[in-house]
Amino acid sequence: MASQQAWDDFNTLRSQMDYCEGLISACVKNELAKVQAEAEAIMAEPARVAAVTALADQHHKWTSAAIIAYYNRLMTLQAYLVAQGF
Repeated sequence: MASQQAWDDFNTLRSQMDYCEGLISACVKNELAKVQAEAEAIMAEPARVAAVTALADQHHKWTSAAIIAYYNRLMTLQAYLVAQGF
């Protein structure tokens, strides 16, 4: 029979993992889906793409190249999470 410490340790780990799984599923996946939907809506209209690009390329951090690179990283993360069953 398992000791009380073993049960406490198991419950602590289980609780933390359940919590993390919930955060990933509810928060991260939902936010990534929002980013994807918004980006696709912008990319569907060439005039919007041109306007965003012109604005972004004047920004010190979020140039169009930086936005595209970051978007690609987020979509890679999304694909990884889906592949891992989240």
